[in-house]
Amino acid sequence: ALFVHWFSQQLWAWKIATNIDLFPNATGLRGDATWMTQTSLPHDNQPAAVADINTNPNTPRVNSWDESFYYLGILAREYQDGIAQYASNASGFGEYEFRLWPYVISHDPTLAPQLPSSLPTAALYEGIGWAPMRSDWSTDATFGMFVCGRYFAGHQHHDQNQFIIHKKGTLAIDAGEYGARATECHNTIRIGGNQRMDGMPNGNDPMRYVGDPKIDPGGQCYTGSILAYQHA
Repeated sequence: ALFVHWFSQQLWAWKIATNIDLFPNATGLRGDATWMTQTSLPHDNQPAAVADINTNPNTPRVNSWDESFYYLGILAREYQDGIAQYASNASGFGEYEFRLWPYVISHDPTLAPQLPSSLPTAALYEGIGWAPMRSDWSTDATFGMFVCGRYFAGHQHHDQNQFIIHKKGTLAIDAGEYGARATECHNTIRIGGNQRMDGMPNGNDPMRYVGDPKIDPGGQCYTGSILAYQHA
């Protein structure tokens, strides 16, 4: 929400101002709504609690995404994406009214929404290394996710090979919370003893080590990838 929200608006403004359409080139945006849908918790539709995302997952909330995701109306119109249309309509109209305008100017009432239940109950997002899965698309479903992939930004954690499980709340949680990035705060296995960065309990930002030997194979911040995936 801190980046895609504004980036989508900039592409929209550029298209209107110049008649140059850059949306077809933004392949990540094309699949954004599906990714968000498949990685949202069944019981309250909040984003899965990974790293610094949704760090209080048992706090009661409105059964929808918040106003950060109003840009989905833009994606729905530009990609004729029924999932984005459904998610855009389901977003709760929250306290930040200045974020409403993307929905107001982009909403296409002629586009039919597509129900999340039309999507597979599991998926692999290789770019970020997330494999979400759920028993079904009901609010009573059991949800799990496995995480193993690249680091992209400063709010990610040292959480390679971790898993989370939700069932009407949290069962196996990402205990990292906001800023607590150390491996020991996550459901994974440490090999070789204490792996705290610089001895700090919260660990350092993984992106601090870009261009550093610590991100090379065998280094402290070397990331992994999911080598095999099967939905059965």
